[in-house]
Amino acid sequence: MKKLLTVKVDSDIKDKAQKVAQQLGIPLGSIINGYLREFLRTKEVSFSCATNKNSIAEIGDSKKETFRGTIIQESLENLNVLKNCTILSTEISKVTERHKTPWVSQWTKHKVEVCGLKNARDLAKQISRSIDSKHEHAWYADYNDGKTVFIIFPNKIFEFDGQNGKELASAREYGISIGIPEYQVDFKKIKAL
Repeated sequence: MKKLLTVKVDSDIKDKAQKVAQQLGIPLGSIINGYLREFLRTKEVSFSCATNKNSIAEIGDSKKETFRGTIIQESLENLNVLKNCTILSTEISKVTERHKTPWVSQWTKHKVEVCGLKNARDLAKQISRSIDSKHEHAWYADYNDGKTVFIIFPNKIFEFDGQNGKELASAREYGISIGIPEYQVDFKKIKAL
């Protein structure tokens, strides 16, 4: 049995939420039901106040050599690569013109974790060989452990200390040179732990 729930929300938030839900093809009521189910399951409330979704902001743990970051599923020619890391969460977003990837309808962004420097290096090699090379737009993936950063392009891997602004700039310049939109490679230094 379903019950009607009436809540007051800011009209602009409701309008924007309905628009995004419509773009994703999911009724807003289903999204709200999903949030309520999660609230009941976890008995926790969480909000993201992130203003910058660059994946380098996903910080791992250098003491445990735990690397965390983002891999976009549609960027991979071989999805078996995803078996070599732990998927912590997944976010699906509808592709817009700004993404510069009109051959896919959505981006499936996996927040991933890989443990150990050797495993991080091995995974970086696998990702680098597996990134889509059939289209003009290039892709990249990245992860870090709070100290060491991996930025992975097709057939090229940057591994460096996340405080090294020169290496960040080199990775950014390289990304732009192979066709990644500038806003997608706005890498930031990792804050010292």
